[in-house]
Amino acid sequence: MWYIPYSTLAEEAMTDEMTIMQVVEYLGLSDKTVRRYIKRGRLPAYQRTPGGRGPGAGFRFKRCDVEMFKHWYNQLRPV
Repeated sequence: MWYIPYSTLAEEAMTDEMTIMQVVEYLGLSDKTVRRYIKRGRLPAYQRTPGGRGPGAGFRFKRCDVEMFKHWYNQLRPV
């Protein structure tokens, strides 16, 4: 029988979800710019808690949505 530590399983489950700070770092954009793209509907995001208050509140992103946004954004930027 083999054993996988719980923390490893939890980390794997969380890899598909990103926080706004992770997205900011990954895309190399400012927090304000990322929030602007959310507001304009260009970057899909959701909030884990209704009203966006309390522990764990804030925007969350699916990694595949961030990848699609990055592809779209890179096509807009001049070379």
